[in-house]
Amino acid sequence: CANQWQNIRVNIAWLSMLGLCVLIEVLLLLPTMKGLDWSTTCGLNLFGEVTGLPSTRGVCTDTDLQLGFGCVSCVSGIFMGWLVVVLGALVDIYFVFYFASAVVGSFMGHQRELNDLKNTSLPVDLREHQGREAKLF
Repeated sequence: CANQWQNIRVNIAWLSMLGLCVLIEVLLLLPTMKGLDWSTTCGLNLFGEVTGLPSTRGVCTDTDLQLGFGCVSCVSGIFMGWLVVVLGALVDIYFVFYFASAVVGSFMGHQRELNDLKNTSLPVDLREHQGREAKLF
């Protein structure tokens, strides 16, 4: 029963960290690219009328200019912006995990009375069912 409670507690911790990441992505990352797409910014209409957005004129509207410098730089700039947002969404889970580990580790160290510890050779007893620190897990 104790092992099952431990598993539930770990799952709740991971789900809360993942939920925080989704919240960060929705509130901070996605709004940075609001209105920046190939159709609106560059005039490149890849999907036709499927998106429901009105067609706009831009540097990529004319088919003979689609390989020109203006169109290529516009399209690649928008692509790189979305790539940064996607990579940021993949990387933020690690930062949230490290922050959560630091906070939880700080509380665990405080509970074990490791505050202001100058001696790094503190013995840690991990013997199964006997050691003081082993009973914490």
